Amino acid sequence: MAPGLLYHNGRFQSAHHVRAATPLSRGDAMIIEDIEVKKFADQPFCRDMSSDQVAALAAVLEKRRYPEGSVIFAEGKTDPFLFLLRDGSVELTVESEYGRNEKGEKGYPFYTFGAGDIFGYLTFLDGRPHSANAIARTETVVYVLKRADFERFMHDHPPTAFKIMQFIVLQVDDMARRMIHKFAQLSDYLFQGTGYGH
Repeated sequence: MAPGLLYHNGRFQSAHHVRAATPLSRGDAMIIEDIEVKKFADQPFCRDMSSDQVAALAAVLEKRRYPEGSVIFAEGKTDPFLFLLRDGSVELTVESEYGRNEKGEKGYPFYTFGAGDIFGYLTFLDGRPHSANAIARTETVVYVLKRADFERFMHDHPPTAFKIMQFIVLQVDDMARRMIHKFAQLSDYLFQGTGYGH
């Protein structure tokens, strides 16, 4: 945990900057630090990072809170942000006239992220529009890393940036494996229903 880093106005900032900008007591500052910085440092995203690396990364993040049912990003939109899910559940859906989620809402749900996962990484990496909607299925708290901030961070902290990219690759691989497994299950179900292959 970085002792000089506090959460203020939606971002992690140096304690000196926060105290210069607001009449924040030392007691309140410690509460903010203990709750926010430690929560961030405990994320799987930071597992292989030193306390200095965590502090450097936390300084360029924003924290956002989404009520249940909120659209975090929409299919076809371009906002190159990487989202780290601290608390809650986020469902990816694609537009469909026939697909419905368990609440009867239009859109085909195909993947769900939980606490500790990251999402939005494809648009974050290549800048192309999102291929799905991201919907908060519970009250959700995320840390957000903007592409522009990451590019500056990558220049100043290349070893930490490399660890971030490693984590993204592992997450993409994990998602691909789960999707292949689901596809195999669906294929088995369809084949059993039609008798094909028997």
